[in-house]
Amino acid sequence: MEDTDRRAEELSHTAARIKTILDSRVPGVMDEPLYRRASVGIPLVQGPSVLFQIRSKKLKSQPGEICFPGGAIEPGESPRQAVVRECSEELLLPPDHIKVLGQGDILITPTGRIIYPFVVRLEDYRNTYSTDEVEDVFSVPLEWLLKQKPDFYIQEVETKVGEDFPFDKIQGGEDYPWQRGKNRIYFYEYKGKIIWGLTARLLKGFADLIKE
Repeated sequence: MEDTDRRAEELSHTAARIKTILDSRVPGVMDEPLYRRASVGIPLVQGPSVLFQIRSKKLKSQPGEICFPGGAIEPGESPRQAVVRECSEELLLPPDHIKVLGQGDILITPTGRIIYPFVVRLEDYRNTYSTDEVEDVFSVPLEWLLKQKPDFYIQEVETKVGEDFPFDKIQGGEDYPWQRGKNRIYFYEYKGKIIWGLTARLLKGFADLIKE
């Protein structure tokens, strides 16, 4: 009986210590250092409208595609600081003319990226942009976007492991029934311009929040 009481007391002390640890922290993303982290701005301009960029055809990654301003979060930089810097660099606008209105829901992609979206207001913006990264800019009325129900298509995500994977250590071996994931790819079309992929996903997330 004494042994049972001692174990119960040890469990109680251990549970109390664990609760103290968990209560004093903000939950993060598991294995976050293994992901590529980026901040993206969803810019509001006069209209009110949402501003989009067309990526320069000189870029190696996704040339000519429609996107929002954004990019990788640099070491020692917060996601909020990163979005202001990226908007400033890509739209040639002073940082104090970029007002962060708030943060949307974080997006974790199947390709190992964590995206931190922020809604930003651009003050005194005159359609400027860096030609190193941007081919052109255009805006879409916010009222129009909020009324849209974008098309979507299903992308299946499969698990592939390397040749050195220890199949002999798992049940089923090489016939193990790996789970498959599904990802929605959204499409908006405005005056002949196709907004799709990650940009459309962030746009829909923003629109859903505003509608609520």
